[in-house]
Amino acid sequence: MPRTSVIQQSSASSTHVPWYPENLLSQLQATLAAVADLEARYDIEREQLSGRSESEVVRTQVAADLEARFQAEREPFVQRLAELHHRMLTTMAYQDIFESVRDD
Repeated sequence: MPRTSVIQQSSASSTHVPWYPENLLSQLQATLAAVADLEARYDIEREQLSGRSESEVVRTQVAADLEARFQAEREPFVQRLAELHHRMLTTMAYQDIFESVRDD
């Protein structure tokens, strides 16, 4: 599986170059972009709601419905980000183990 360098940190003893599967960065970027789009749409809808001439009771209910929909739409992306984060941490842990064995 191809690997991609993320960050290069220098230390006095060695250079540590984290790596992860090649497609991880693009998956992270796509998921974060989807969350940003969803949040932007939510913000726009909330602003539009505040300008409506309906009663406060109706606006409150519509706002609650909007918030519930936003959270429901956002949850799969949050789960995906958690999966990608776990994958990244697992890969980095394996890298640390590999490098500690190699350095011995």
